[in-house]
Amino acid sequence: MQPIKLKTKKGISKLDPSEILLDKKFLISALLECFQDNDIDAFIEILDGYIATRNKSDLALKANISRNTLYDMLHRRKNLSPI
Repeated sequence: MQPIKLKTKKGISKLDPSEILLDKKFLISALLECFQDNDIDAFIEILDGYIATRNKSDLALKANISRNTLYDMLHRRKNLSPI
């Protein structure tokens, strides 16, 4: 059996997922597609990725919650139900 020759790296580029997730149009499109497909796991995964790229203190401030609450929500430490 002859060994398979793989292509050179032509066409391959470095991908930084944080850059893609910070593109608001892409993010909204991806989240809407998850809703359309009823894919809650993908929705949560995309949202987790987006939150990972953000400054947690700024995010907590914009959401009007404490940083501790944000971290608890992100790490699912507490059962946070809406008030």
